[in-house]
Amino acid sequence: THMDSVANLLAKYKLADPVAGLAPGQFATEYFQNLYTQLVETGNQSIEAALEVGGAIEEIDILDLWEGIDRTTRTDIRRVYQNLEAASENHLRAFVSEFTSRGVTYEPKYLTQDQYDQIIGH
Repeated sequence: THMDSVANLLAKYKLADPVAGLAPGQFATEYFQNLYTQLVETGNQSIEAALEVGGAIEEIDILDLWEGIDRTTRTDIRRVYQNLEAASENHLRAFVSEFTSRGVTYEPKYLTQDQYDQIIGH
């Protein structure tokens, strides 16, 4: 659903899809391919490591979406970014909840403590 929302914007604005023709887990740039490989390797170490990776990915997504929202004035793009941001915040809360259920405290890796606390509701 998230990819479809972005794909619709790419089509509307006649922009090339940077992942067209790539299989899941394949990326067009070396940076993202290496990041993906590293995160998968880390996440495969344990359930807790996988949860850490998931939380970190959501944090990065939130920061990227905030930047995107700030860079555009197009209402449709802002709406998609805001919807994706809300989804990432929900996902982050789910990861944190899973940590809490395991008796572990999740520590933000990329968000500031204040940003994290606002999202999580502390």
